[in-house]
Amino acid sequence: MKYLRFLIPAILILALILFAKIYYDTYTLEVRHYRIVDSRMAEALSGAKVVFLSDLHMRRFGPREQEIIRILQEEKPDIILLGGDYISFQGSYDPVMAFFHQLPQAYAVMGNSDYYNENGSCILCHKPNSSILQSDPSVFHLRNATTLLHTAGGWVNLIGLDDPVNKKGDIAEATRGIEPSFPSVLLAHSPDVFEEASARGIDFVLAGHNHGGQVFLARYLKGRMLVDPAFEYLDGFFQKGRTLMYVGRGVGTSYFPFRFGVRPEVAFFQFIHET
Repeated sequence: MKYLRFLIPAILILALILFAKIYYDTYTLEVRHYRIVDSRMAEALSGAKVVFLSDLHMRRFGPREQEIIRILQEEKPDIILLGGDYISFQGSYDPVMAFFHQLPQAYAVMGNSDYYNENGSCILCHKPNSSILQSDPSVFHLRNATTLLHTAGGWVNLIGLDDPVNKKGDIAEATRGIEPSFPSVLLAHSPDVFEEASARGIDFVLAGHNHGGQVFLARYLKGRMLVDPAFEYLDGFFQKGRTLMYVGRGVGTSYFPFRFGVRPEVAFFQFIHET
């Protein structure tokens, strides 16, 4: 019995530490800055700061989302790119719209969670209760489409692929009409488009979906219990041919309402010439 006097407090202390760590890893944003050596991209994007956010899974416009807005105001990125899954599963679109309205201008693609309600998701791009697209949106959605971005250094093809998870993506349609003399950035919710993007010679791919595994043990289960092909690209950088891909950890959570050992992130990129 005398051991219980020490064992029970020790278990409680360990449990408290564990819960504190989970809370910290779930709600503390990690701001990551990357400098990418790529002469082709740098020619067009030299001096520009690009930020990538994905998988917000917003339940409310709370402190974490307000912190993202504060970070963006402080960092002043030139290009804001959003990788889908803005709502929580079967959640409201209202917090997402409130967040979008705080952004100066951004380009976005849709994720699988965003399509849980086909009619409800229309509010992300259309005027309320209308089939008319928003005339001056703060967030411009690309659905299997390309737009040319003009930067101080030149032009960039920004390709937006509709949600690959629900088989809405059509990379052939999305890349139709791109200007091959300009570098290309492909924005997609899931990284399982990497092989096809590489085959098409796209310079840079930005994707999310995997949350970095959300729990650190996921990287050890990859290919065993986690057999989805997208988990082959859990998070970080991947290279194939001339195509570089970055898979973000995302911000929010799904399935399990917490993170452990995989903090949410806001990722910034700057491109520099080879020396």
